[in-house]
Amino acid sequence: MPAVPSIDCQLAYMVEQLSGTQLGLRDSSKAVVAEFLTSGTAFAAKREAAWKVFQTVSEDLFSSVQNLDFVEQLRLYEDATGRLAQGYRDHLVHSVYVYLLGLLLHANWDSVRRAWSHAYEEKPANWNVSFHYYWALTALFHDCAYPVEICIRSLNNYLARVFAPQSSVSMVLLQLRDLDFPSLIPGGAYAPEDPESDHALRMICRRLVAGAVFDCSARTAEDLVRSRFLRSSAEGKIDHGLLGSLVLLRQWGTFCRKRGVPLPLFLSHYGDAASAIFVHHLYDYFWSREVCPGAKLALTAHPLAFLLMLSDRLQQWGRREFTDVDVDEAGDNQYYEGYNLQMDTDQLRLRVPGEKRQKVERAIESVLSVGNQVGIG
Repeated sequence: MPAVPSIDCQLAYMVEQLSGTQLGLRDSSKAVVAEFLTSGTAFAAKREAAWKVFQTVSEDLFSSVQNLDFVEQLRLYEDATGRLAQGYRDHLVHSVYVYLLGLLLHANWDSVRRAWSHAYEEKPANWNVSFHYYWALTALFHDCAYPVEICIRSLNNYLARVFAPQSSVSMVLLQLRDLDFPSLIPGGAYAPEDPESDHALRMICRRLVAGAVFDCSARTAEDLVRSRFLRSSAEGKIDHGLLGSLVLLRQWGTFCRKRGVPLPLFLSHYGDAASAIFVHHLYDYFWSREVCPGAKLALTAHPLAFLLMLSDRLQQWGRREFTDVDVDEAGDNQYYEGYNLQMDTDQLRLRVPGEKRQKVERAIESVLSVGNQVGIG
């Protein structure tokens, strides 16, 4: 049996102490989570265990694995080209850890459960508004658009080596400047009930303005996003959260239309999952400066976005670059050493080794209103 790092032992104990109902996990999902947390530290084994979590949770929660196409592409691209993108880290294992952290926070923090209940107290009758369902949509898919960044970064590395250090692939992204945002939601999915429901970007901006995440009009937010998209495209960059949220919203729109999900539910819950992914990476260096200067996101403003940003920033153990895989394949514990997690009612304490501590602390405190609930030591 592979050696299990202490941080995984702590997570496994927390999961074991909670019922499947508290975690929103069926027995089958809880079993593969346990396998994931006892799979050791060898890179290939950990990724294989993570993929089983994706498959089983999707089958249990969504009664289908059809929504795994984007994650399957992430897995394939990372395996095939991760080494070509300098500094590129795993996101498959990372996403499972983020998912588990959010489940544990919801189970242990009264404030999270209250915020969720308050946000969706006017829920449509007879429709699933389970936190666990929408958290899985948010956490497991939040990094699914990274293949775009892998391709761009790896090609930039190649051009810099072969041609000149200043070379970039901005010309490759010129086509994306004219990206037809409305086409990202299947035309007429809910028309004529809401003629704007097929416009993904506008839908997301309206949701973020309504929740006071954006301190501006929806039109201003939309214009800023388009401007940012044009600038980053010209620089040979694209944000995986922005692109991933739009593309996933298209897929969920098709899924919901086939299931007969009413428009209000699609706009609120699926829209909130997409908007959480939309802001999770950009918030600290774009949204908080250009849209809501100096603002920190509160849990009550957008529970899914808050949990995603918190869990995403907390989760640093086990994250290795693909260029380090050969060295680590035997199960080197260096990426897990020094991490210690404690969680109680409305409290979380994470010990982070060395110089990483200040980075994690700063990443959380600069964008989230956590008070004394989160301690990094």
